[in-house]
Amino acid sequence: MKRLKTALEDLDEEISVLQDKIGLDNGNRAENSKKQAELMKQTRTREAGVLAVAQKVAARLEKTIQHVEQVLRD
Repeated sequence: MKRLKTALEDLDEEISVLQDKIGLDNGNRAENSKKQAELMKQTRTREAGVLAVAQKVAARLEKTIQHVEQVLRD
């Protein structure tokens, strides 16, 4: 009976350790998920900035082309 009690206590302790480990793993996953979401947000912001610059450059280039075409016609 004493061996059974000791085995159950050991099992209970092992279960407790595993539950703590699972809790830590879930916490790490949640933290990593938040970091990943923040990185995606930053990436999208940078992409939007690059797109805006590219559109401005394209508009200026188009104006320059139109101006050169007009000068060549005259």
